[in-house]
Amino acid sequence: MTEFGLKTAWLDGKLQASTAIYQINQKNTLYPAPTADNADLMEQIGKERSKGIEFDIQGQILPHWSVIASYAYNDAKITEGGNNEELNRQKPNAPQNTANIWTRFSIPSGKAKGLGIGVGANYVDKRNLSLNQNQTIPSYSLLNAALYYTIGKVQLQANFNNITNKTHWVGGYDYIRLFPGALRNLLFTLGYTF
Repeated sequence: MTEFGLKTAWLDGKLQASTAIYQINQKNTLYPAPTADNADLMEQIGKERSKGIEFDIQGQILPHWSVIASYAYNDAKITEGGNNEELNRQKPNAPQNTANIWTRFSIPSGKAKGLGIGVGANYVDKRNLSLNQNQTIPSYSLLNAALYYTIGKVQLQANFNNITNKTHWVGGYDYIRLFPGALRNLLFTLGYTF
């Protein structure tokens, strides 16, 4: 594994960014390779390589307004195997692109002081479920939001996840074993800072 990274800050730390470039080589990984006759067939791959870049940025736009965003590109390919058709294909369950953004604003004064709202989205690229690429799950984007209320050291929070109620799959091994993502849901939390 080889990795190089850089982290930097500007504007007295109000804007921070980091990036990482990596390459990971693996040998003898076992992957699903189902056929019409054998849905549970597994195949050992000689070599694979993942290389990519990750980028994160976060900033304090105003004293009570912050944003964080990230993007990752992952070129995860099979470089040596028993079947030449599999060479240079994206590895199963390895999305090539993922991205996230989240922004939060807190009311600093007045009767609504301590009230805050957050809005964000995330994206995950399509993925192959098996080496033969006959089975893929589609990309998806989710929209999320949150309401916060802070009183001293106590914070009440309500998270609204998957607001659009998007049906999506977070992974799988074949069409028999798919892992669904959560549908629209509401999560309440209570936190205390010591």
